Amino acid sequence: MEVVFNNITVKVKTTNGWITILNNVCGKISKRSMVGVFGESGSGKTTLMHILTGIVRSSGKYIIEGEITVDGKPRDPEIWLKKIGFVRQEDLFNQEETIYECIENCARFFYQRSDKAFIDPICQKYLQLVNISDVKNTKIKEISGGQKKRLSIACVLLKEPDIVFLDEPFSGLDSNNIINIGNFLKHDSEKNGTSYVVIAHTVPSYVMALFEYVICLNKGDPVYIGNIKDLEAIFQSAGVEIPKNAPVVELLLQMTDTKFSYMQKTDFSKATSYLKKYYVDSTSSIGSGKGKFIRAKRIFFCKPSFSQVFTMIRRRFNLTFCKGLKRILWKLLSFIPIITALAVTIIAKFSVDVELEKNTESNQKIDLEKLQLICAIVFSFSSYSILCGMLLGQLWGIMKNEKKIAQDELDTGKYNLVTYILYVIIYSYVYTILISILVVLPMLLCFFNFIQSLKIVWTFIWKVSPIALLLFWGISSIFHMSILFSIIKFILQISFLFILFFSEVLKPSKVDDKWYMKLINLWPSLCVSLYLDVYSFEIFRFGVSDALIQYTEDENQTDVNFFDNAKKLIMNDLLSTDKFYFIFSAIVVVLLIAGAATQYTFRVPKYTL
Repeated sequence: MEVVFNNITVKVKTTNGWITILNNVCGKISKRSMVGVFGESGSGKTTLMHILTGIVRSSGKYIIEGEITVDGKPRDPEIWLKKIGFVRQEDLFNQEETIYECIENCARFFYQRSDKAFIDPICQKYLQLVNISDVKNTKIKEISGGQKKRLSIACVLLKEPDIVFLDEPFSGLDSNNIINIGNFLKHDSEKNGTSYVVIAHTVPSYVMALFEYVICLNKGDPVYIGNIKDLEAIFQSAGVEIPKNAPVVELLLQMTDTKFSYMQKTDFSKATSYLKKYYVDSTSSIGSGKGKFIRAKRIFFCKPSFSQVFTMIRRRFNLTFCKGLKRILWKLLSFIPIITALAVTIIAKFSVDVELEKNTESNQKIDLEKLQLICAIVFSFSSYSILCGMLLGQLWGIMKNEKKIAQDELDTGKYNLVTYILYVIIYSYVYTILISILVVLPMLLCFFNFIQSLKIVWTFIWKVSPIALLLFWGISSIFHMSILFSIIKFILQISFLFILFFSEVLKPSKVDDKWYMKLINLWPSLCVSLYLDVYSFEIFRFGVSDALIQYTEDENQTDVNFFDNAKKLIMNDLLSTDKFYFIFSAIVVVLLIAGAATQYTFRVPKYTL
């Protein structure tokens, strides 16, 4: 595969107008070649690499002019992303994973298979290729920078790309690691035919000599683009004396270095100007790409892969529950609310038991026994809200904690957004359902028989949890992008307490007609989880609770009035209570649409293809 790029020009809009950061860059990436991209910081190296890979992170205002072809044809996005690998300067890993787990997950993503007999030989092959198989069971956080870089390369190579782009792979490494990685790239290029395009700032002379083709930039202008073997003759024609045994690439970089007043340095300004003019003259006849614009656009692949969904679920489970007791204990902190509610209910029930022993009158005993049941019922429908809060916590936590890694995996085409969303939803929902069965059900057995307890849990699973999933996925998709919005999550998780205990205290004021007080009075309408709380409480009270306790007509009417008052409170008396569930449905739909739009805007990568 040969890539040709002609007249690549990039302009960025700033407060001072349009600035050219790359100017008419022409060149090629041949098969089985080592291409070095050199230049000072700010010379346009990374910008050029992003244009060549087609992966764009920034959504700033810029114009890209030029043409890029693969074997003489325009790039097809789906084929191109499979044929290239991209190793970023920043190593993005789950630090708790071992080296083998990391590369195994990458192989599962790319090949969309999970059978060990197929995946394991591939992983072993590339771990041996980059010489880190002896530390494959070591956690990533415990390995060196050089080993991390080799792991990044191995994760890219297992998809057998034709071209691998590496952004500053030598940054932060000692000279031995730089030489080892450089030797590996050269060896793999010659043996397997992979082309490597490497951005480098400062590397040892030995590594510079490994590159056959050079792209040297200076403040966005090409100084030299071409084969190294032709560079010596050009230097001689420019009147530049080449020191004995000095690599010509190293001399080229010295020519483009910034000249500081406090350093003694040979003045190469004339030679640099000559090289720039030589480049302009040699590429002036290339007309392709001029007047053509490469526009950044989102490319949305909507076909999900359930194999990749399973891989992400497996990875999440391993990182949560298979990485030591400390992580498990940290996860158990999320059970504090439900355990607290159980403890309070047991204490209340115990207090009633004490009173039962003291009282001998039958009427009082009946009332106390009923009070015991009411305590258990309060715990039951409180558990509904706590489970919903845990569901929100799962959705929010996954999307927030995996934001960087997920974005990088989406950018590089490991999976698409639909697959990622399915993973988040399935993992969070199944986790919540399992908690309701494995944790809440045994707790309910403290107060009810098995059939009654099962009915309570089944009602949550069948009638409450699907609505909670839709509502909270929309909320999480919109607000998880910023850590500042975590306060919103906390308020939504404890909103049921407002209805149970503080509804009168927090009731909107009707006295003050000032505009800001009217705005403050809208708070219940804006706390969307209150709608879910009323819905789940009402489902429990009139769908489950009737089978657990004998209510009088007065008690039934009192509860009906309670729910009517709660609905009025939430809607701020703006609509009648019979419109409550229409409003709730509209809120869920709006949040789903807004969540999908947010995910599309911020998650679907842009490509200059």
